[in-house]
Amino acid sequence: MLAVHGGFALAMLAGHCPPSSVQALRIAPAASGRGDGSDWANAAPLTALNSMVAQAAAIGGEVWLRADAGPYTLPTQMIVSRGGTVAKPVVVRGVDVNGQDMKAVMVGDRAPNWSKGKAVGGEHIWLNAGASCLTFRNLTFQDAGTCIRLRQNNSFLTFEDIDGYNIRRLIQNSASTGSTATIGFLTIRRCTGHGYSKQFIIVRYDSHDVLIEDCHADAQRQDGDNWSTGFQIDDTAHDITFRRCVSENNYQDNGTDYWNADGFSGERGNYRIVLEDCVARNNTDGGYDFKSQITLVRCKGEGNKRNFRMWGVALLLNCIGINPWKVGSGSIGQVYAYGNSRVLVQGGTFTQAADFTWSPFHIFETGFMAVDAAAQAGVTKGASVAMFDSEGNDDALFGTWDHDDAVSPTISQLRYRVPGQPVTVVPIDASGAALSIAENQPQAFAFTASENATLVVEGPDSAKFAVSGRTVLMKAQDYDVANGPAADGSKTLRITVQAIDANGNPSRAYPLAVTILDVDDAAIGPAEAFDYPNANGCWFDFSQAQFWSDTAMTIPAQLGDPVAAVTDQSGRGHHLWQPDPDRRAPLRLDGLYTCLDFNGTSHCYNLGQPGDFRFPNFTAFLALKKAKDAGTAPAYALFFGRRAASTDGGTNSSNGTFWFGVRGGVSVTYRCTGPNGTSDGVGAAPGKPVVLSFRTLDRVVRSNAVQILPADGSTGAPINNTYPLATEQALVGARWDGVSNDFTSYFKGPMYGFAVLDRDCPDAIRFRIERQFGVASAVSL
Repeated sequence: MLAVHGGFALAMLAGHCPPSSVQALRIAPAASGRGDGSDWANAAPLTALNSMVAQAAAIGGEVWLRADAGPYTLPTQMIVSRGGTVAKPVVVRGVDVNGQDMKAVMVGDRAPNWSKGKAVGGEHIWLNAGASCLTFRNLTFQDAGTCIRLRQNNSFLTFEDIDGYNIRRLIQNSASTGSTATIGFLTIRRCTGHGYSKQFIIVRYDSHDVLIEDCHADAQRQDGDNWSTGFQIDDTAHDITFRRCVSENNYQDNGTDYWNADGFSGERGNYRIVLEDCVARNNTDGGYDFKSQITLVRCKGEGNKRNFRMWGVALLLNCIGINPWKVGSGSIGQVYAYGNSRVLVQGGTFTQAADFTWSPFHIFETGFMAVDAAAQAGVTKGASVAMFDSEGNDDALFGTWDHDDAVSPTISQLRYRVPGQPVTVVPIDASGAALSIAENQPQAFAFTASENATLVVEGPDSAKFAVSGRTVLMKAQDYDVANGPAADGSKTLRITVQAIDANGNPSRAYPLAVTILDVDDAAIGPAEAFDYPNANGCWFDFSQAQFWSDTAMTIPAQLGDPVAAVTDQSGRGHHLWQPDPDRRAPLRLDGLYTCLDFNGTSHCYNLGQPGDFRFPNFTAFLALKKAKDAGTAPAYALFFGRRAASTDGGTNSSNGTFWFGVRGGVSVTYRCTGPNGTSDGVGAAPGKPVVLSFRTLDRVVRSNAVQILPADGSTGAPINNTYPLATEQALVGARWDGVSNDFTSYFKGPMYGFAVLDRDCPDAIRFRIERQFGVASAVSL
């Protein structure tokens, strides 16, 4: 714990005397004598850490940080680029004057008692390439921003017995520009956080062989730094084990909308993640929120909004869920299975009060959940509360997991629909099925199995298909592609489809042949769409776009990377760009469909430069999917501000703006100089892709080619207007609030693309552009 001695905050840890054979270079809060670190009388300053590490490596020694001579003032961006070897790692540790373990206190530039708007603090210790085979031990960071940042590739790093009091992050794995920061063989143990606003520990890139144990992260409800997460795993980091870790009080107050902030989280690219005997407590979103391959053993979730949120392949073994906590919008419960997940729950207990009206087990969209009899017997709930809640999804798969079931499932039929025609049902036997689909038309094949099962697609053309629950998605295929759309150069795609039940029993592999037909479907691209005099606007079809990891647009972004910029395909140069790394959405695949995955809390982009979209008349197009649990408040995908143009002098940031997006979970919202207008509730179902378009000529909004909203709520204001002012920045993914001078009304979910043309597009062109963005987003038009 912290103790105050002589005006200095000291963190003390009793320890052992070092072996007499240890050679040490010494650092003190104030350098003395020659400053060469040879002894305490000639102690080096903290800024000499890198050279001290290099010298310690040469002699096989350690670097000692004196802890009983007062606190250290942390420099900004102190680089360490030297390390030891696997045989002789270098240890950097806090000690007292006698060399016994004692925590050295490091004080940064973060505002004490931090709250939103105060200084978050800088970045202090940077580990660049060359800093492998290092151990840091016995440190306390106080009032600091990012304490330790792992900026470039290294291996064999260990962090032990390190505390953080009022920090932004303790350990951040974040690359320098143009590089990666993959860390192999990373160990973090006995580290604690006492108040942080961003993350306690974040591990990214292709980092692997990571052990995090006996760590305790308490955010203490610090709120306002784009929400906090205790332990966060991103990108393709893999082979990670957590043991006996606690993450609590990660907090976001988002009013009546959905609250974020998780205890433990992981992304879709992660794999082989194991948590043993961990605790997630009192977090305002998920206790455990993993989109990846994950095993949780004897883990406890208590007082989180959703104790266990699983989006991928997950096994919960003898876990404990206690009293989910209702905050913000959306349902609450114990265990959640989201779209395309495979969640197995074996044993454990799930306790909630008798007057708690929510089901313990929830299945979203095409999620799969099997809960064994022991886990269901361990549920404490009201008698009238259902065990499972499908959240209104017809494709949800759930039920009791029978461990003794050894019977393989079978598939009996598939169903699909061609636009304008009834549903087609195709029987399936051992020989499979064959069908024909028009080119450039995305398709969803729904399979009927004899029991709840997930699907597996294999075969020469499997890359052109994706699985979503009981449905196989086929991306739109071009008949005229060189050598044919199929792998063998023909017009027929060939795959096999297999059903796997909860016990892993596989069905036979059923062949499926899909022949692509040649039709005139009038697809349109930006060259033709902008073929009119003095054309202006932008075009972003993310299925064909160039994504960049830097705003200079020199480093291509890969799947999973945060995207800094996207090239405007119209050729007008109105690119998407985001200079703030914390506001960049990651590049994802939603099934087979390329998207930017907006988080609903911080992700947004500048569109072009200020004043670029001052169009008296225009037509706007959006292809997106609002997350099903994204709340009820409006979410703006496009925002053209024109504040200070109305009679109130600009104090109301809504006056004189154009926005376009989704609202209330099920409807479309727009504004065009006047009052807000919304649909009749059928405009944009959450969890389903939708193509929207808006035209200033008649102010009609169309959703998936159906007119749903005449813009009659804007009467009394001129149709022609210029958006925005010359000084205003067009935005994507959020709106700007001129009253609070901050972003708000963020969009949450995948965005597949959008376009704006500075004309009232005639119907023939408008409909073709809608169809083109449908191809990019799994919408058949």
